[in-house]
Amino acid sequence: MMRFDLLPSAVREHKPTMAVIKNKINKELTNNRAAAKALLLKSLGDFSPGINEFSGPYIPIVKLTNMLLSEICGASSKLTVTLPRVARVAFLRNQYVCDATIAANGGKVGSGFWDNVDTALRVVRETHKEDSIKITQVFTRILMEDRATYNDFESDENLDRLAEVLESDVEV
Repeated sequence: MMRFDLLPSAVREHKPTMAVIKNKINKELTNNRAAAKALLLKSLGDFSPGINEFSGPYIPIVKLTNMLLSEICGASSKLTVTLPRVARVAFLRNQYVCDATIAANGGKVGSGFWDNVDTALRVVRETHKEDSIKITQVFTRILMEDRATYNDFESDENLDRLAEVLESDVEV
């Protein structure tokens, strides 16, 4: 959500300036979405069209989360990798694979990917009646399936460390 109310009223009321600001914000958001999709694709390795699936080498989920945070938020960002963020990235990767295998476009997703993410999130919320515990269980299952599917249990990265971060990092 764009917080234009934080701008001085003189800026908000000057239509040409607001048009430039909105255009720059939209362009940056579009670039971030494209960068995220590119990293999700890269994390899955090679795509085998004959069997319509990704065959690796895979990027471990914690490393992918770090890559996304660095790419989108920048190196100076204060955001850290937390268990909820890792689970959300697993959700995105799961949705990417679903869309890519349906699209039959060489492992790439179409322009409706982010709309499909929104729809999938809405289905999770509605199916579980906004129950945060049940929704957390869904994301936990997706994260565990991601790690099993992409052979992430041999990785040096440890999700136990992230549980400690979760306790100390209230920003989600």
